[in-house]
Amino acid sequence: MRLNGPFRICVDELATFSGHRRGMWSFGFLVAFLLSLTSLGALPLAAGPCILPVTGEEPMSEVELDQPYRLAANPITIPGHGGLLLRPVNRADNLHFYEIAGTTYRARARPAPGSNIIDRDVHLAVGGDYFLPGWDDRVLWQLPAGSDTWQEAWPGQKWWGAAYDEGTQDFYVGFGPDAPLLRWDGKAFVPTGPMPTALGGAASPLTEGGLPLAILTLPGAGGTFAVAVDWSDEDTRSLWFRPSGGAWAVVATQQDLDRLAPGLRFPGQFRDADVSEDGQMVRLFSNHLKDASVLLRRGPDGWTLKEAAPHQGWVKHRGSGIRLAWSGEFSQDLTERVLLFFERSVAFKPPVLQALDPGTLVPRPVTEVTPKVMMGAKTALNLSSIVDVPGVEPLLVETEAGWMAFDGKGFRTLPGWEANRIGGTARISRIGPLVLIQSLKGVFRLTDALGAELIQSFPEGTSPAATTSITWLEDAALFVVVASNEDAVFTSRDFVSFERVPSPVPITSAVAALPDRPGMLLVGTDGLYTLEAGCPQGG
Repeated sequence: MRLNGPFRICVDELATFSGHRRGMWSFGFLVAFLLSLTSLGALPLAAGPCILPVTGEEPMSEVELDQPYRLAANPITIPGHGGLLLRPVNRADNLHFYEIAGTTYRARARPAPGSNIIDRDVHLAVGGDYFLPGWDDRVLWQLPAGSDTWQEAWPGQKWWGAAYDEGTQDFYVGFGPDAPLLRWDGKAFVPTGPMPTALGGAASPLTEGGLPLAILTLPGAGGTFAVAVDWSDEDTRSLWFRPSGGAWAVVATQQDLDRLAPGLRFPGQFRDADVSEDGQMVRLFSNHLKDASVLLRRGPDGWTLKEAAPHQGWVKHRGSGIRLAWSGEFSQDLTERVLLFFERSVAFKPPVLQALDPGTLVPRPVTEVTPKVMMGAKTALNLSSIVDVPGVEPLLVETEAGWMAFDGKGFRTLPGWEANRIGGTARISRIGPLVLIQSLKGVFRLTDALGAELIQSFPEGTSPAATTSITWLEDAALFVVVASNEDAVFTSRDFVSFERVPSPVPITSAVAALPDRPGMLLVGTDGLYTLEAGCPQGG
């Protein structure tokens, strides 16, 4: 008898895992399935979604047996690796990653990218090479253009600092505080020449003074901005500019910034940047609470620092260029301690929606929109949010009464988005061809008219809260719903009808989509599993 599709898993598992921890699950699963096949007369079956066990994670430690999700920590994909990379949190070989290759869990031998990385640490440089500064051993890894094998860019040397210019794809690296700063030119590392320094007005070719903390070329501004830093005191910084084909010149020092925004510093990384249409104004937005966003204007003598403001989590409306943000912290204390053992009340300051128009860093309050706040005995939480959904023109703003849309000119209420219908802690995201709203009240689909349409057929008993993940597998045109509270997996092609995928063990969580095929890595009660959009058929 030949079993295909999701039922083949039973026989395959018993053959592979005889005497293994999964054997008892498989045997019971096999008996139940054979009975159902006999009653339905459904042999043979066409291939469809199925769940397969991952091999190779054994032997598992006691904590991994009890909490197998630890095997699948820190999932990432990077060039040069066809499979999903994982960093198990309880394994001693901390200079290795594990990779899901097919349905096998295998350690990647060195040379391989150093651990503790995330995908934003991988930089595509001039000429098509990738570079990755590894943190554990400070090896600079290089993936040459057209290769699938990472190698040490400078064998025997540990990188000291690195910087990356997204505007030009220039990658800079220093291999010691007194070594020359190098730049990858597409074929080799070459000395950069003079670079900005935080102290004094002279430029320096040394990494110690010349490694920029942030660097970004803006073609609309006609050159490159950089933040220089005193590496013995990272709060001492200066802002520089180099016109295309020109030399570095200081724009503003820390003293200049102190006059506009005392206690703040120039950005260590640029979160975002704006250039006006005429190229005469630049805004550099900060990425840290201690950093200032700055506005620069071009004059006869070059760029001048005009405005500075504290960090805000601005969300940009693409059509108008207006940015929105809620003022204040997420959490606000309503009491404070006095005389060691006593407390007194603190006045509550409600969050205010702020709008930032192009050409300024001075926001204006939007008083007609009220925040969503949860008041406790000692703490008030600001639950308001602003969501920019790809492909949706207005920004979606959560308020006390529900959700509103901002179209660049004003705000309008969204019918059907009332707070008592959508519920709290809603998550809004584009998942494949749909925009979905998930909350404790259910799963809703965003309509073309910005309505919220409840998915009545979403699997019954499945909580759409944070424990339920929804993933779109593009190549298979398939939605995958992993409901941790039900220990179940469902698939759908239209997000109207859902089918439960049989599994040999309860599935407790989803990890990530697989980069090499339509599928997902899952965590079961006894180890790792994969969902295959098209289950391999037996011969």
